[in-house]
Amino acid sequence: IKPRGPRSSYFRTNRQEVLKQQAEQQQEDHENQAPGPPIDEVEEQPTIQQPAVQIDVEEIREVVREEVENLQDEMEEQLRNLHINMISQFHQQSQEINSVLSKHLTTIDRLTEENLRLREENERLRRGQG
Repeated sequence: IKPRGPRSSYFRTNRQEVLKQQAEQQQEDHENQAPGPPIDEVEEQPTIQQPAVQIDVEEIREVVREEVENLQDEMEEQLRNLHINMISQFHQQSQEINSVLSKHLTTIDRLTEENLRLREENERLRRGQG
């Protein structure tokens, strides 16, 4: 597995920043919270939690989008490498076929010349006997 490139380090940095921001936000929320009943007795307040959740969802979407782009880039690179490899193999096969055909054509030319010479000799012998 090859390293993913510059986006991967960006993803790690971005993720660390997101986690740091979340921790700071939780700390601020905790400090700004008025003293009240024990945590076990406090009901969840979705309106306070909802904006933080919305930010998290957007950040998660961005991270997922970046990772999908990374995968797409990797797939494109692998496909490009496959095409280059196929072209290289086709070129090599073409050269091998040309080499073999060249040898066969040389043999065919030699045999054609011999055949022509033998026909002329046969014709000459027929005329000499006839």
